[in-house]
Amino acid sequence: MTLTKWKVGIVSCSGEEIPEGTISRVATRLVLDKLRPDETVTICLPLFLAGGEGERTFAKLFPTITVDGCEKRCAEIGTEKYSGKPFATVVVTDVLKKCPNLTLKSRDKLSAEEWKFAEKVAEEIAKKVDEASSRQDEQLRSEKQWTEKGKIVVVACAGMDKPLGLVTSASVFKVVEALRPQKAELVCIPPLLAGVSTYSELIKNLPVITVDGCAERCATKLIVKSGGKIRGRIFVPDSAKKHNLLPESASHLGPNGEKLAENIAEEIASMVDSLTQET
Repeated sequence: MTLTKWKVGIVSCSGEEIPEGTISRVATRLVLDKLRPDETVTICLPLFLAGGEGERTFAKLFPTITVDGCEKRCAEIGTEKYSGKPFATVVVTDVLKKCPNLTLKSRDKLSAEEWKFAEKVAEEIAKKVDEASSRQDEQLRSEKQWTEKGKIVVVACAGMDKPLGLVTSASVFKVVEALRPQKAELVCIPPLLAGVSTYSELIKNLPVITVDGCAERCATKLIVKSGGKIRGRIFVPDSAKKHNLLPESASHLGPNGEKLAENIAEEIASMVDSLTQET
């Protein structure tokens, strides 16, 4: 079970071949560790470019700030290619132009002057973090207005060919029909794929909980692609492993499958309660 909290991702290209790359790395760490530790997380650029699913999904769901050491802008280009346009980009060489008397020399141990410059770059990044956080606050206020009128949206992918798909269906039905009928609304996948505007508006303006029955994570991928706001995620195979329960087949839950569906339904209901209080 993952309850998604708002964060700003910082993607830094710390190219080792130039001093500006070292400044990029140091400035990013200053933001993460000292200036904005509660609002930021780092995204590892090599892992991101190599296909890290977690990093790429985060960058699709949340605003990112890329920090590039030089005009090649590798972090910015990579982020836009694989996840989406960054909220902002800070380029070290651009900041350096404002300090005409400074020449960067070290790729290892920074001089006192270079440390001061790294702090200056960190302040530039922090300003962008504040701007992104402010934008997120506006989105949350808009989301709250919708939530007061509507519900928390649950989108589930219950693949017909998998036993855990049956568990997925059973768990979300329990939430919207019995546990939280006044707070949760089930949106099925076909209308979203068909582009039905009513459903598209719901996922764009209300908090969404996705429930995925297999490693393909179709529900999560669809909401990301459709511009929805995922605020919580359930991955049913993880829940099955945690509770050590499996259904009998893809057509019959059996006692173990029923118990697993009940446990997952409780997890979803808990998410719904948390998101309702938050908004």
